[in-house]
Amino acid sequence: MKSEKKIFLDQQDDLDAAVNRISKTRAHILILNIPRGSVLGKSLDNFHILKRESVTAGKEILVESVDDYILELASLAKIGAVNPVFKQQERIISDILPKPKFKRKKQDTPPLEQVEENVPTRKTEKKPHKKTPFRWRWIVISLFVVLLGGGAFVLVNSILPRATVVMTLKKFPTSFDEQIEISSQAVDTSFSGSSIRLPGELLTARRNLSMRFPASGKEKIERKTKGVLTVYNAYSSEPQVLIATTRFLSPDDKLFRLDERVVVPGAKIIDGKIVPSQIEVLVTADKPGEKYNLEPQSGWRIPGFKGTPRYEGFYADALNPLTGGFIGEEPVPTEEDIESAKDAVITSLKSVLESQMLVLLSNRFKLFDGAREFEVLREEVEPVDEGGNFGIFTEAELRYLVFEEETLKETIAEKAGGSLPPDLRIRDSSFNYRQVEVDLAQGEMSFFVDGTILFEPDIDVENLKSQLFGQNEQELRRIILFLSGLERANISLWPFWVNKVPTNSKRVKIMVE
Repeated sequence: MKSEKKIFLDQQDDLDAAVNRISKTRAHILILNIPRGSVLGKSLDNFHILKRESVTAGKEILVESVDDYILELASLAKIGAVNPVFKQQERIISDILPKPKFKRKKQDTPPLEQVEENVPTRKTEKKPHKKTPFRWRWIVISLFVVLLGGGAFVLVNSILPRATVVMTLKKFPTSFDEQIEISSQAVDTSFSGSSIRLPGELLTARRNLSMRFPASGKEKIERKTKGVLTVYNAYSSEPQVLIATTRFLSPDDKLFRLDERVVVPGAKIIDGKIVPSQIEVLVTADKPGEKYNLEPQSGWRIPGFKGTPRYEGFYADALNPLTGGFIGEEPVPTEEDIESAKDAVITSLKSVLESQMLVLLSNRFKLFDGAREFEVLREEVEPVDEGGNFGIFTEAELRYLVFEEETLKETIAEKAGGSLPPDLRIRDSSFNYRQVEVDLAQGEMSFFVDGTILFEPDIDVENLKSQLFGQNEQELRRIILFLSGLERANISLWPFWVNKVPTNSKRVKIMVE
């Protein structure tokens, strides 16, 4: 006696999971309970494979589901299908044979008089006033039956009917092998000899980044104090030249020297009085050390003018502190520190630029690994700060040479499908790129591409669906079977008594395999 077992599948159980459950179950008859919205309902091929694998395993399978669409696919794959609630299978029309017409036999019923004769009666006094309630009772019951039947008719004919058309179209596979040239200077697609020339685009992103790192080295430092003095000319209306290294002496006898040659403007004479002119100059301490770090102070003099009238006429003030003098050890970056810091900045800068490039690089662009270039434009090591950290400043640029892959596919498809019938569309394609050569400096790239393109007739499913609304079976078959490029079609109407396509688009499904 053959054993029987029911297998309950989840919504996410795919074809592999279902086949695995079938092969591991020892029972001879398996009932697959498939839930509504199962991933198995994505393709009719899933049910053909289930049928084939069950036969190979020597098992018989049935499909049980409350999903009408699952039941339709199972029936199309010649698998027994049943709704566990209604326990009723759909009707499948798989060819163009006319639908047989069924005539309902009239049930023989005995004459009313005969029925009345067989009913025992008793003689009672006739009371005419009791016939009226009996007659009204039957009128009410009849109206209730009519309304109930009408509601059931509306329910059955507006909610349950479903039509499914599964079409297999003729396929036209073609192969290609083309040489492609990409140029950022090209504007339109063109054919150059045996190659196809397409416009490319050179995407560029530039950014700079500064980061600080601890200095691990130590170095003896002797650094001189630097600052700014304001020099006044209260001596003459004539300008005065001060050469580089001119000495300036602070009120506490700290000697500084002028960094560069300057010309002190002449003083102004207003109402017979001298109004001093002024100029700011850079000075550096004569010797290193912190003792030359000075607070703002006035009364600086130029020792070279001592003993002359200019000594009193030329003077200077330090309006801001003079700082930077130092003798001792301080942190300095080692060569390893600098190289490691440069690598870290470049890594961060690359990441920033790639994120910036993602904004420019949309899904329509094709980018090869060899068609990208990162270049450092400027790199500087910044001094150690008071916290013992040095800085790395880097400016860099990232360039991508890309092209629109969809334009390439359309161009190749147009060339490959030149000898095929009109009104075709691409069903599937495969592209294999090889021998890619890139010259980013010139914005050019070349490569070879080969593969296959599968064409099929271009059928407007939504327009076809609108033509089927309300059609009977004969007209439905005529419309479907006269479609250009049709190889075969399976048509199903559900439930079994339906003989017209529903007018609700949600109740009509058209699938193209």
